[in-house]
Amino acid sequence: MLQYASRFKKHCYRSFILRYFGEWSKVQDCGNCSRCAPDRRVELAPEREPIREATVLPPSRPSASISHATAVSSTPEDSMVVALKVLSCILRAKEQLGRGKIAKILAGSEETSIQDFRSLSTYGILSSYPIRTITEMIDHLIAEGYIDAGQGLRPVIGVTPKGRQFLKDRTPISIPGARSGSE
Repeated sequence: MLQYASRFKKHCYRSFILRYFGEWSKVQDCGNCSRCAPDRRVELAPEREPIREATVLPPSRPSASISHATAVSSTPEDSMVVALKVLSCILRAKEQLGRGKIAKILAGSEETSIQDFRSLSTYGILSSYPIRTITEMIDHLIAEGYIDAGQGLRPVIGVTPKGRQFLKDRTPISIPGARSGSE
């Protein structure tokens, strides 16, 4: 690999890429790539400390995004209700979908890929959360052992025995990102 890369030290990287994709140029030096303008290299930002817990701001519009900077408190009751809704949706979908589609169903997405599941009672039941946040909550339930992540290229999630026991006992649980309905 090093031999392959070293062959192009004397040539413009941009023109090489353009030629590879069929675009020919008479210009030998572009003045933009790291070979033609080595002083214009982009410096990467220093690494930051990893974020431990994803949290959510109350959505101001349907496409609200996750904010990792501020914490939103959640009570065990709020997390328990969210977990019950997620597990119920998985069971109502007969444990035949992946986490992305389950998140879209819970968020009430209008995508055609979940059109057949709009009749489920859990469709749109977590519409106050962005799909990304619901997916993160599903990931948390997977990490805690309530949901089986599945195997393969397109894993199908299912409820584990621990998750089924939770549905019966309704023991307190904490999910990062779950918030109280009063906010």
